[in-house]
Formats: sequence, structure tokens, C-alpha cells
Amino acid sequence: MKAFMNYALCDAFERATGIKALPLKPYSRLDTPVCAHADMLLCVIDNRLFCYSDYYFENKAIFDEAEKIGYKIIKCAPPISSKYPHDIGLNVVVMGKKIFGNVKYMCKEIVDYCEESGYELINVRQGYAACSTLVLNEKNVVTGDISIKNSMEKEGISVLLTDDKNIVLTGYDHGFIGGSTGVIDGKILVLGEAEKLVDYAKIRDLADTLKMDIFSILSGDVVDFGGIKVIK
Repeated sequence: MKAFMNYALCDAFERATGIKALPLKPYSRLDTPVCAHADMLLCVIDNRLFCYSDYYFENKAIFDEAEKIGYKIIKCAPPISSKYPHDIGLNVVVMGKKIFGNVKYMCKEIVDYCEESGYELINVRQGYAACSTLVLNEKNVVTGDISIKNSMEKEGISVLLTDDKNIVLTGYDHGFIGGSTGVIDGKILVLGEAEKLVDYAKIRDLADTLKMDIFSILSGDVVDFGGIKVIK
């Protein structure tokens, strides 16, 4: 198992988990605060890893790590702007055979693969779908976005609505629950002290119900580093 993530998170992640971290370097086409965020730079569906073509060639060595364990790299057209909504092409949530995201701005390569492979594309108004969503398993998520909650509940997914207001993301009013967490082997990893989340008690109760443990892998405030993309 390996995990793609913001290069600034790698050392702390490896110390806490013992899992090899694959550092994502800044990408000049994205806004500076999110330019090294996994949820902005990558999408993993089945054994396909979608990324922007020029970012792939700039950072080929880390993508070679994915290819070595059987992933096929799908190179997508680069964003035409660093501003929303032109930066959300890879920002989707995979839930079983359903893909949630802003379909209008989703990378064509993802749309094509999903249509060919029997995935259902479900549109949500929130373009930063992956940033906004902590996927616990195929039936349970946590999100701070009401449009994601409404769309997922219509598909039979259980959603805990949370308040993201004290998640730190420099340059923005606040970060997102998806970007400040990750799930590996049934464990919820929080990028900061979990107890500092506004709705920590609710998330802890849900985790207990699902028999999942919560681990804080950083001290201090909970920070949106762009989440963690696991490959196996």
C-alpha cells in the first residue's frame, strides 16, 4: 500500500502510519493554497489513476510507483484556469459504482471511462466534491456540504452533515472535511487534533457505530492538506 498526498504532509504521515507516502509537488496551474492537494490533482477509479497530462510529465517518477503495482495512468487535459470551476476536473467522489461530482466540468476522460465501465455519474452542485467529503465506506460519508448530502441521500447513502468552519486552509475562509482526513484500513486519519473538529463528538459516535477508530496524525489545528489518495 502507498498513498499520494501533499508533499508537506509526507514525513508526519509516514511516521504515524509506516505507509510509504508519494509526495505531490505544487502544480502551477492551480491556485497556490491547493496546488499540491491530492483531491485536486488525482482521481482513482478501479485500477485507473487520472491526472493532468502536464503534471504527469513533470512528476513522472511518483506516477511510476503506481504503474509498478498495476495502475494505468490516464492523462487528462490540463485545467484552462486556476479559478473555479475550471480547476475541478478531477474532484470527484467514488462510491461503489456511483461517481459524484460536477459533471459539466468533470474531465472528459473520467466521464468516458465511467460510461464505458458501467459507473453512474451523479451531478452535484458542489464542484469540490472530493474536498468536501469524507468517505467512510460505500454506504456512509461525512460532509459539510448540503448539496452533497441531498444528492447522496437520494442514492441511499447515509450522510452525516458536519460543520467545517474551523478547518484551516490558508487563503480561504476555511477548509473541508474531506481535505483534512483520510481513511486507511478502516481507520479515520485526521490531519490535526481530531477533538478540535466542531462536530467531533458526532463523527466519533458514527465511527463507533461503524467500528472505526479515529487517529490524529498531526498536533494542533485540523488542516486541509488535500486529503490522501490510497493505492494498493
